[in-house]
Amino acid sequence: MRRKIIMTVILLALISASLIGIEFAMRKNPKSSNHHYLLLMKFWFLERHSNIIGQWNNKEILPFQHSPLESEDIIMKKPEGATRIILLGSSTTHGGEVNKNERFSSLLQEKLNNYYSEKVFDVVNAGVGGYSSYQLLVLLEEVLQPFLSPDIVIFYFGNNDKVLDGWITDREYYQRARRMASKIQRENKDINLLFKYGINCLNPLNRLLNESRLWGYLFKKYYYCNLKQLPKKQKLFETKRMPASDQEYVLRKLAYLSREHNFKLIFIPEVNINDYANLAHRNLMEEVAGQENIGFVDIKGYLQQFPNLKVYCDHLHFSAFGHGVMADKLFELIKSIYK
Repeated sequence: MRRKIIMTVILLALISASLIGIEFAMRKNPKSSNHHYLLLMKFWFLERHSNIIGQWNNKEILPFQHSPLESEDIIMKKPEGATRIILLGSSTTHGGEVNKNERFSSLLQEKLNNYYSEKVFDVVNAGVGGYSSYQLLVLLEEVLQPFLSPDIVIFYFGNNDKVLDGWITDREYYQRARRMASKIQRENKDINLLFKYGINCLNPLNRLLNESRLWGYLFKKYYYCNLKQLPKKQKLFETKRMPASDQEYVLRKLAYLSREHNFKLIFIPEVNINDYANLAHRNLMEEVAGQENIGFVDIKGYLQQFPNLKVYCDHLHFSAFGHGVMADKLFELIKSIYK
């Protein structure tokens, strides 16, 4: 019996030493990463929302250096007499696949200001890659609307609410982040723990695993890359990122904000190379728009007039040509508002 215990201890010591050796070797490799797996899956980079969570309370300065948006594109004070349009969406709105001056946000602003000599239009690109509709609602409600005072918000969205499911809904994740921030501040601890380690930041084991290159590698290789191939019963995380009830909540809250703050809201369902990016969300958009008296524009038929290979650079994102087509459509839409 004693011999077995000794052999077990020796075996565990060898395994531990091997794991520690692998960990140190990976730390010396500049290509390895300890990026928090769950944050990677859910695209909840909380440092982007640090101004909302509570690190900054200065209402005179919008802290876009910690925002998903590109600070050089944002002028906080709306020019006198200007009409400000916010394009709210995900990576398809952001347009990272093309140059800034080729994105439909830039093209739309140029077209509007060239057409209306007596008006000034300021178009803000509020597209954030990977964001769900709930994340975009938070961004609009707590940053964009209070600081940028839009006149029109165009919500082009659909795809991300059906991808990257995890172990908790986006709505609950953010609410827990807010509660954790309050707890950290009450205990006079470093708020950056939350931004680095997520909502379980006060758990020592969670912080240890998040620092591990080996742990990050194993999750990335054996779960993230094979997620779609695993039978449902074997998935580690099955919670819907955005259940249907939360999707409806977001759309109705957007409608409420438009009435409360007197800006015009327009829903446009996202379209991919084959069809709607999310048909269920498209139908929900149309239903809510009708009930809440919100603008609804379906651009699928318009985009299908053009060859797919010219409009898209992949299954979902626009090419430079596609951005031009989208800018033309939005230009006509804005013209119909300001006849």
